[in-house]
Amino acid sequence: MTSHTLSLTRLTTGRASRAVAVALAGSLALSACATSGNSTASAQCSSNTAQLSAAEMQLCKDSQVFNETVAGGAAAGAVAGILVGALVGAMTGDARNIAKGAVIGGVAGGIAGGVDGYITAKAQESGNNRVRMVEAMTRDVDADNTRLKALVNSSNQVLSDSRTRLERTTAEYKSGKTSLAQLESERTRLENNRSLMESSLESLRKKRDTYQEASQKFSGEGSASAQFDAKIKVLNTQIAQLEQNVSGMNAALTISKV
Repeated sequence: MTSHTLSLTRLTTGRASRAVAVALAGSLALSACATSGNSTASAQCSSNTAQLSAAEMQLCKDSQVFNETVAGGAAAGAVAGILVGALVGAMTGDARNIAKGAVIGGVAGGIAGGVDGYITAKAQESGNNRVRMVEAMTRDVDADNTRLKALVNSSNQVLSDSRTRLERTTAEYKSGKTSLAQLESERTRLENNRSLMESSLESLRKKRDTYQEASQKFSGEGSASAQFDAKIKVLNTQIAQLEQNVSGMNAALTISKV
């Protein structure tokens, strides 16, 4: 191999390495974006822990879990996309195509909640076997259902406690036993709890949509597909319960207006 050829090889390989690095950096940025929507809710959980009840602390923890899993899924999808894209590029024998494939794969795979990135990650995990992929996705939904059950339970308690406190404080304000500032403080506390529920709902809906799109792509895998769909149905039921709790928060805020 001539020195000119060696130089060219080093150059194109360097370009590929830089492109892969850029795509990896992009995956981290996408992961950060997935969590940024919950920053306000996280701040309230960390800033006034002394004022939070046990149920509110649990709601904070449960909400954080779901936002972290969404961010982790985005990053995993991006890395899997980089690997697949780079491999496709390598098959052409041109290092420039490796670079191009890595960038395209990383962006496509890293879209937070994107079904293509999720399926790519499951393909890597399951050796591209469709039945094993569906089984892996079913385990993911099942784990989300377990986490969501805890979240629904904590949100039920927080709704009940928040509504009771706000109704009591509203009555005390109307009878002159407490100040408007105290009433507004209780309203703000309820609004913060509602924000936590809403941020979790946003993450859950993204995951639910990804699962449903994946289900459509893998609908012909017999009992494995049926089990996958059954777990998604449970997820939808629990999401509806959390939505009802948000509605309950909204109703309590409306009643307490003075």
